Amino acid sequence: LPMTSNFTAANNTLLTAYTPDAGGNAWVNGVGSMKVTSNKATWNALSTDLAQSLYDIEQEQCIITLLLTRTVSTAYGNVFFRYTDANNNLKVTADDNNLQIYETIAGTPSVIFSDAAVASFGDGAEHTIVITVGNDLVSVTVDGNAIATTVATNAGLNGTIVGMEVYDASA
Repeated sequence: LPMTSNFTAANNTLLTAYTPDAGGNAWVNGVGSMKVTSNKATWNALSTDLAQSLYDIEQEQCIITLLLTRTVSTAYGNVFFRYTDANNNLKVTADDNNLQIYETIAGTPSVIFSDAAVASFGDGAEHTIVITVGNDLVSVTVDGNAIATTVATNAGLNGTIVGMEVYDASA
């Protein structure tokens, strides 16, 4: 595996000081901060309205498995993949009952997939989201159910950076 991260560092270790379990360097925080708490990457909603952590997996094709638990009802959980910069990237967003795939090219975001009532992400329970990226296809499953397979212009780019973002709409 090019990168496996189970967040096994001591509690309160910032992701910028944390090296994933298998290979690579520390995460990079674009905005705000995330830390390790109870072997999970967490974010304190009181600290800022946005936190973003990125990691270069150095693989164009990838499978990203995320265990998502929302404990703040106004927070949105995002997973970046094919991230070049804030103006060119793909991300999956999970908020309340919606799952969306956003593609941002030259600073213009567009929704390339949207499905309501996928799962109750705001219920405080853990949900498993699996994102598979290869060539120009993006596939997403939630809790074992196939949700989306869509074509993304950006998916075939050589961007190998993946990451996490949390946004609190109430801040």
